[in-house]
Amino acid sequence: MTLSRRHNSDVRQRQIVARIDNEPPLTLLYGAAVTIEVQPGAHLLRANNTLFWKRLRFGIEPGEHLEFILINRSGRLSLGLLAVLGVAPLYLRIERRSIA
Repeated sequence: MTLSRRHNSDVRQRQIVARIDNEPPLTLLYGAAVTIEVQPGAHLLRANNTLFWKRLRFGIEPGEHLEFILINRSGRLSLGLLAVLGVAPLYLRIERRSIA
């Protein structure tokens, strides 16, 4: 399976820390991708951008290759908060796709 941070809507700021089951955490900056081997069966992907946490249960079949695209995105009010406060929250989104 592959974890990537290459989506065009990513704001390209702040790291995302991801962990599959009880494996060591992986830190992804924008542009990074990591491919790891996982056994077929049920798994848990946990990811955070130091503000928002996501948990995603998924299953993988023998020979299947999944990609999880991790995205830090701004919200509707982020530009206003950034202008007034100088900081704004970045929301975490995870997209799943199967790679043939």
